[in-house]
Amino acid sequence: MAGPRIGRTASRQVLGSMNDFQRMLPYQPWPPRSLTALALELAEAPCGPIGMRSPDDLTRALLATAGSLE
Repeated sequence: MAGPRIGRTASRQVLGSMNDFQRMLPYQPWPPRSLTALALELAEAPCGPIGMRSPDDLTRALLATAGSLE
């Protein structure tokens, strides 16, 4: 795997979502049990770029759809 890189985004929606997640951090239990636990907590937050759905709900819906195509 390549090392991490920081660069400009082509999407202001991505930047807005990242800023929203950053603003939510003070309201999460601290210190988190793990970074994975923190990511799972943030995945429950609604996001504008995906129609105010939460990433975890959308992921489940997409995986269910993919499973029904097989």
